[in-house]
This record gives sequence, C-alpha cells and structure tokens, in this order.
Amino acid sequence: LPADLRVDPREAAPRLAAWLAEQPGVNVVWGTNVTGVETGTVHTARGPVHGDQILLCVGHDLDRLYPVQAEAHGIERCRLSMARIEAPAAFRTHSAVLTATSMLRYDAFTAMPSATALRAEVTGHSAALLDVVANVMFTRLPDGSVLVGDSHAYDDTEIPFQDEGTTALLLREAARVLGVPEVRVTERWQGVYASSARGPLLVQDVATGVRALSVTSGIGMTLSFGLAAATFDGALRATA
Repeated sequence: LPADLRVDPREAAPRLAAWLAEQPGVNVVWGTNVTGVETGTVHTARGPVHGDQILLCVGHDLDRLYPVQAEAHGIERCRLSMARIEAPAAFRTHSAVLTATSMLRYDAFTAMPSATALRAEVTGHSAALLDVVANVMFTRLPDGSVLVGDSHAYDDTEIPFQDEGTTALLLREAARVLGVPEVRVTERWQGVYASSARGPLLVQDVATGVRALSVTSGIGMTLSFGLAAATFDGALRATA
C-alpha cells in the first residue's frame, strides 16, 4: 500500500492531545474519570462539566456508561496479539504490507469474487491462522523497527492473559513471509477495540444532546478522520 497514510499510535495520541490543548476554547483535563453522562452534563471524578452538545467517544467502554445501548448494538471487546520486531536486513519497504489473511478480514476484499477461493487456499495450508482470526501484516515505524499483527479474540471483557501459542504462530508466519528463519521480538502487547457483528459503526443519540460514537470494527484509524469531519460538519445522522 504505497499511498497509505500511516501514523505511530504511541506518538500520534499524545501529539494530538498536545495540539488540541493549544487550540482556543479547548480544555484537556488529564487523570479524570467520567462516571456518568446525561443531558447537559458530564459527571467526572473532578466534578460536573456542562455542555449543550456532548460527544461520547469511549470506544469499547461504552458499556461502562450506557450498557443497554452497548448491548443492543452487540458491542464486544476484541483483543489483539501485537509485536514489534527488528527489521530483517532484506526488508526494505516503507509501505504497509498485507498478506492473504488480510484479504479475508476487510469487506473491501471479501466482497471480491475471488474471496471464496482465497479462503479455501489459506485453509488448505494455514488453517491455524484462520482459527485465531489472524491478519498477518507489517508496518515499518520511523525508527526502522516493524510492527507485526495480529490475532483476534472476542468477549464481553478483555482478559489479561495472552496465548503464547497464538503469538508464536503469528511470528512463525511473519518469518515465513519475510523469508527469514526467525524474527527477533523487542516488544509485545495486547490491543483492545470495540467490535460488533451488527456493523462497523455506532452513531446513536443516547440522550437528548448526547451522541455516542464508536467504530465497532478494526478500521477505526481508517475511518477516524472522515468520522470526525462528518460529525462536526453535521453530516452524520444518528441511528435509532
């Protein structure tokens, strides 16, 4: 994907927050839990914050504030096994790299006529990857290291325990695709995002003047800019 726009999440989030904090009329409050939301008021651990229009963007934690709406949309937590590796000497590309399992993850690809044949091919030689709902892909970071992902597991809550067999499977497949005997891992972690079988996006007015927005699939970073623009431009309609 040579035209792909990529950011490093661990740098992008704090930089966005720092930029927002410098904008007129913006007040970023750190270390503060939201304990409840109702028309005109956000209740926090530091006291109430008032506003005519409230946008509730809490991702997979919507059930902490509006459990009925989260349950109605079928929101679950999707856990990802992620790793950061040293780039093999032969890996010189700076583009994001997708593999066959990626083609089986995203609607833009699964809608293609060849998707059924591709799934049969992957099942024939790498069925274990499908068992862990793998999406083997690579992204080079600015420091030269490479992000490798990922597997997917779904539940109402995220458990802290990661299956080492799943991680080993992903790393073996990464090494195979990269054409090296093995890869050297420098970091591992678990990612979590909201997921729903009922659709990739939740936009719902949960109370008068309170709109909840969550990307309920693995394309949050893809949709984020358009979702934000459509929300603030007033072009996005809420579902019932």
